[in-house]
Amino acid sequence: MVSTTGTGTGTGTDDFEDALDTVEADDKDNKDKEEERWSQQKTKIPLWIPLRIPLRYCDAYCVEEQAVEPVSPARHSVTFSREVEEDIPGPALLVSLAYLKTSEKLTVIVMKAKNLKAISKNKKPDPLVKVYIKMGDKKLKKRSTVVKKHDVPPVWNEAFSFAIPHRILHKVAVLLQVKHFSERGKKRLVGKVVIGSTANDEAVDHWNAMLTSSSSVAKWHSMEEDKPSVKRSKTPTKQKTS
Repeated sequence: MVSTTGTGTGTGTDDFEDALDTVEADDKDNKDKEEERWSQQKTKIPLWIPLRIPLRYCDAYCVEEQAVEPVSPARHSVTFSREVEEDIPGPALLVSLAYLKTSEKLTVIVMKAKNLKAISKNKKPDPLVKVYIKMGDKKLKKRSTVVKKHDVPPVWNEAFSFAIPHRILHKVAVLLQVKHFSERGKKRLVGKVVIGSTANDEAVDHWNAMLTSSSSVAKWHSMEEDKPSVKRSKTPTKQKTS
């Protein structure tokens, strides 16, 4: 069963609105430039233009051709069966995506993870998942799942909805960060997944499948693991001899 509630509150609302205003301003500038270019071209058009219209015979059974939008193949609803299982050897996260164009809402379902590496000797992480909506390098909105303690593999099945206009959908991406929640209340990054139109090939395929589907599409994603930074040893400074 999928839960529609999750811990955490939305942030970055002002940034999201600013981003929308920027996109709308760019569209208005492009429209004004196009109208100005068209008005300049209209003055160069002569009053009399000879037209040559080809004639074709059309009987009673002739039908005018119309552009028909291709119908995408039907997809299954979100499934928890082996249909979405993939042989991924390393850490992976199962995510479901759906976008409802009529209400312009993106729904992200954090389902479960597998093959999470131990954070210490014989100690599996107690993970939670942070869900971000980002545009470029800026994080605009965020949500968070609950912490799964002593749950191997961790299963969340939590759904989060975000209001995103269709006209800027190609500019945003979903960032999912899996973090270990320690007993001291500190959060340590375990791995991450980015899904969007500018992500890697598998993530782009999932994003495009969501856009052409009328229901949720679930897929396993390999997690990019957090690599601890190597601390450089400071070289002792030599004392100047007088």
